Amino acid sequence: MRSFASDNNSGVHPLVMEAIAKANDNHAVGYGDDPWTAAATDKIRAVFGPSADPFFVFNGTGANSVALQAVTRPFNSILCATTAHIYVDECGAPARMTGCAVTPIPTPDGKLTPELIRPYLCNFGVCHHSQPKAVYISQVSELGTVYTIEEVRALADLLHAYHMYLHMDGARLANACAHLNCTMKQVTVDAGVDILSFGGTKNGMMMGESVISFRPEISENLAFYRKQSAQLASKLRYLSAQFIPYLTDNLWLENALRANISAEKLADVLRQYPEIHFTQAVESNQLFFTIPEKPLKRLQEKYFFYMWNEANREARLVTSWDTSGEDIALAATKARFTALLRQSYPSGRDAALLTEGIMELGETLCIPNGEARCADCPLQAHCLAHGADQVADYPVKSPPRERRMEQRTVFLLRHAGRYAIRKREGKGLLAGLWEFPNELGRFSAQEAWAWAKAQGLSVTGCAPCPAGKHIFTHVEWHMEAFLLDCAGE
Repeated sequence: MRSFASDNNSGVHPLVMEAIAKANDNHAVGYGDDPWTAAATDKIRAVFGPSADPFFVFNGTGANSVALQAVTRPFNSILCATTAHIYVDECGAPARMTGCAVTPIPTPDGKLTPELIRPYLCNFGVCHHSQPKAVYISQVSELGTVYTIEEVRALADLLHAYHMYLHMDGARLANACAHLNCTMKQVTVDAGVDILSFGGTKNGMMMGESVISFRPEISENLAFYRKQSAQLASKLRYLSAQFIPYLTDNLWLENALRANISAEKLADVLRQYPEIHFTQAVESNQLFFTIPEKPLKRLQEKYFFYMWNEANREARLVTSWDTSGEDIALAATKARFTALLRQSYPSGRDAALLTEGIMELGETLCIPNGEARCADCPLQAHCLAHGADQVADYPVKSPPRERRMEQRTVFLLRHAGRYAIRKREGKGLLAGLWEFPNELGRFSAQEAWAWAKAQGLSVTGCAPCPAGKHIFTHVEWHMEAFLLDCAGE
């Protein structure tokens, strides 16, 4: 059963499940001294840079607790938004395990800013007060909003000036990057994040997170904090192996794009009802809105989801990487997948060859008007439609437009065995292509002769050619043609 309650309810991506099965091959050394953990570490460093030092753990609460222990002491305080996961949804685990005071800061949208934080940066060196040492932010925030790269960097610059650390909870980091059209490195280590809780459970993985330190002094004791926090798995390869496919060929981004696009589509449906009011911007895979009691009950009868605020009937819907019904005809969908392609598409002649190859693949294997030949497809393992058993649902096409009919006359201007061609203007479907001169309308032989003379040509002969037809997507050309022999140079 599909639901909109949480992306934690979603299934496991087939490639991730396959990686777990492959890790179940004979025996391997425990506690992370295995080839899968080494490969996953290499993948993480390829994505986040050589400074990334990953420590694999069981879950998100464990990752946050371990990460915050590494950057604080029991006399410190941790600043966060009042909606922060560590303050609201982790049963006080980070506070208990760090011994720190967790100081909540009210925000309108779940995001902290330098202006909101500054009043709390006080009493340094005063032994009667907890000493501010770390700021926790969630990317995506608990209200579905996304920190921009500039917003993260502004927080990091402020904190570093006070010798403090910035911890990012990246449980939905992939969804944030899909929205921002940026890499994970750009919005984390490049923006000044000191330590990251990196998750994939909400985005196609089965379980497991990685605490990633970007500073040597933070990494120094992380292995001990992980062990003391009961977060070191003996058969660690089953956690780390999942990160290998997750970080290969942008699987993390494909999954996040699907979830975000599904949320946009769902939001478009909800916006059709004037009694529904969104309380937060739709920037990820989470929707927050208020809804009157009667339509709320009807919605609850059909779908399972959670109420965010019972008092004012504010609901939260969450889409997942495997949410069905994605409409690829949406403009937003096209923009997102264009951004995805730009990250890996070649340039120049290679781009033309790849495009031609994709078109051939679609024509011979995907077969839009027939049964797809998935068993013969070399890209089957990477196909989202195949993995979700939705091959028959694609391609999604807009309603067909009525094809426009055009009558054209083509002029084949011949001189000394050579033919004249011209380059089309830089507008429209055929912009910049070379063609034989032609005009709208059906010309007689006499009119064709007069047309050539109007171009300053000296015509010595004019003969009709067989009629022709060419069909484009939205226009159909019916063509008459004349062979015009020309004199002169």
